[in-house]
Amino acid sequence: MQTKQKRHVYKREIIMSKILDYANEIVPCQRNWDESYQIPEEEIKYITDVATIVPTKQQKSVFSLMVITNRQIINEIFEICYEKTDKFMTFKKNSQVRANLLLVWTSGPHPYSGQSLGLAVGISSSAAALAGVELGYKTGFCKCFVAPRARDLLEKYVGKLPGKEVPLMLGIGKPDENFDTRDVTIDGVLKAKKETNGTKNIPIHRLT
Repeated sequence: MQTKQKRHVYKREIIMSKILDYANEIVPCQRNWDESYQIPEEEIKYITDVATIVPTKQQKSVFSLMVITNRQIINEIFEICYEKTDKFMTFKKNSQVRANLLLVWTSGPHPYSGQSLGLAVGISSSAAALAGVELGYKTGFCKCFVAPRARDLLEKYVGKLPGKEVPLMLGIGKPDENFDTRDVTIDGVLKAKKETNGTKNIPIHRLT
């Protein structure tokens, strides 16, 4: 009985350690990729299954998920991934979207938006990122893009979307081992270095 208990404790500690490791892995935003690499289809399915099975408000179809591996479409999306003040500064564009797999969340057929959409996308994207890290990949979230143009671009390929909002993108893939995580590269050429935002200090209130 005691040996069984010890095995259970040991297994639990390994699982807890893994989840923490995965969480730490998604903190730095990956900004360069081995663009020649292709993620196997079964791994893409695993990541997207995780991203869509997690709960939403009342289990409604709050969002739609675009799953993109086509390099031409990814490059087009990259061109609109900047803050308005950065339009003509290529080195400030968000190269995390140039990943091997790009996930784009849009509002879904159910008429929830705002907070409900944000909560659902937050849960879904976090789960997708953890699944990607579990498979050995790096991740990069992207919020700075021209949302109306992103929607128009996506509709060019998939037809009319059920909703108007494009709240978030997430790049998942194999990094370019020649560069540091925060090195911004385009086609394997270093364009800029992004500074880290440091560490956060979230208060935890323990009630017993």
